Amino acid sequence: MSGMLGVAIVSAFAGTLSDKVGRRPVLLACVGGSVIATIGKYLARDTFWGFCATSFVNGLLGGTLPVAMAYVSDIHPSRAEKDKEIGGLVGQNMIAITGGGIAAILMQNTGLFTPLLLAAALNFAAFCFMYMFLIEPHGKGKALAFAEETSEEDENGPETIDKKLLSNVIVGALFDNVGSAGLFPLALSPLAFETFYLNFVLTGQEPIMSENAYRWIMMLLAIMVIPGAIMSIPIFQRFSAAGGCIFGNVVTAFGISSCILIATVPETTEATFGGYVAFLYLIMPFTVISQLSTGPMLDMLAPVNRRGFVQGLNTAVMNGAQAVTPFLLGTLADQVGTEACMWTCVGISVMAALVNAPLLLSPVLKPRKTREYISTHPKDWEQTMCVDKLLTGEWVPAQVLTEINEERFGKGIPFLVPKVRPYSEDKPDLKTLKQHSREDFEYLKIRQYYYLSVQSESPEKMKEIFTHFKKSQPSKKVQDETAEGIGKWFADYTKDNGYYLDGGSALMMKEMIMQAFPPMNKDGDILEENLEAHTLRWAKLLNDNFQKSQPSRAAQAFRNSVVY
Repeated sequence: MSGMLGVAIVSAFAGTLSDKVGRRPVLLACVGGSVIATIGKYLARDTFWGFCATSFVNGLLGGTLPVAMAYVSDIHPSRAEKDKEIGGLVGQNMIAITGGGIAAILMQNTGLFTPLLLAAALNFAAFCFMYMFLIEPHGKGKALAFAEETSEEDENGPETIDKKLLSNVIVGALFDNVGSAGLFPLALSPLAFETFYLNFVLTGQEPIMSENAYRWIMMLLAIMVIPGAIMSIPIFQRFSAAGGCIFGNVVTAFGISSCILIATVPETTEATFGGYVAFLYLIMPFTVISQLSTGPMLDMLAPVNRRGFVQGLNTAVMNGAQAVTPFLLGTLADQVGTEACMWTCVGISVMAALVNAPLLLSPVLKPRKTREYISTHPKDWEQTMCVDKLLTGEWVPAQVLTEINEERFGKGIPFLVPKVRPYSEDKPDLKTLKQHSREDFEYLKIRQYYYLSVQSESPEKMKEIFTHFKKSQPSKKVQDETAEGIGKWFADYTKDNGYYLDGGSALMMKEMIMQAFPPMNKDGDILEENLEAHTLRWAKLLNDNFQKSQPSRAAQAFRNSVVY
């Protein structure tokens, strides 16, 4: 309890501190300080209150999880990647806790406190590894003001925290963690311990469950968070993190109820014990989904420079609840009995589902839905995240799009044409679009040179490519819809950027358009006789725009001088 209280307190501040000074220094300070504090726990092993005090101090250096969650959110561009890594971190945290428990069991003959020295050694190894290899996320934390590159979702994220939504998530997480205590640890201690061990010992019988078996069951149960983390990603993508949270709370209530019913059958047998343990391991991955959902939800509602704060708040609530809840529930169990206490947890889990229900209505927390393409549906081999992005108008690297379309025209299937998103959707993301254009201009420029070399070196191969290309050209309807979408986008952009405040001049606008977009093909179609000229014009246009899209030398020099 003392250690978890320390973690709860520091988590409320570590994330915010990392938002200001950077993720790396806070992580190094926590891990490095924990080496000394863990050795202090070992030295204080002869006094109970001294051990509690050093455990509390060690907990105050345990603010790594919220900072690490903010770190992975900084470096991953897409929501799916963020959710996966945040859930993975929580899973790794549970695995590490389990590993510590397993080490303690294996080292029990060397002394109760000896595993602390192993923990100090592992912390020191982690500190050295982090010092040598961990870098500050590019453009985040302390270097945020100097960043030129941020991910699409970062640019499109909220500018301020919705305090009402934040309160809803935090209160829901509090109820969730309290209710989950009814399944872990109460379903094991005291319920399973009393039912399958203590009741037998008190009556002079051989217990069904040994003390050592109890230790292993408890330690290995925590590993079941891994399949829970794996299952959480598709659930969050399809039903949202809020939906996954409610699902997890409902399953937790069901799991606690089932454990009570199994453990209170009239005759306790080895079959009952086996069924009880099997059920716990089966239900555990589903129950942790609710706890894994809080991190992604908080990440979605936080601005880039407040991620550490919200993740720290989440970890503070989680650890505070895990520290105090067993003590409070244990006191309640002493007064009303274990079963009544666990039924109370069932009610709290149901309440957690109800408290989190309003989150389903929040547009911020809703998952993105893939719209159907207007012309053709992707084939089975194209069902990838990149194609889904393409069909909803999100940016897909030109190289990926080219590879997809080359495979399509090799099979005589029409090209996939990116959907043109309205200007209103792209407006918050113009800076990122410009950065993406540099990559696309450079790749497509090189690609045009490749086609020119094929035309001069292997006319027969180029003729074959041209034949497939003609078969796969987009239909006139798709070309017209794309042109209309781009035209509307251009009109909205110029209007939004002050081109018509003085009435504007249609003639001047037309001239500027013609200057920016010189004729590419006046024949109205790509033919064998105009193919080379068309390719040359495209190569020149792409090269010119690539040069314009490059940052100035002064800007490049400044960026290169900043150490992230």
